[in-house]
Amino acid sequence: AVVNWQDVARRYEAAKARTDVLLLAP
Repeated sequence: AVVNWQDVARRYEAAKARTDVLLLAP
């Protein structure tokens, strides 16, 4: 299978950012 690493990285960064927001939220 062909992996689009740019897309993977973008998805990872987006997910990590959402997780950070959830963790910081009261």
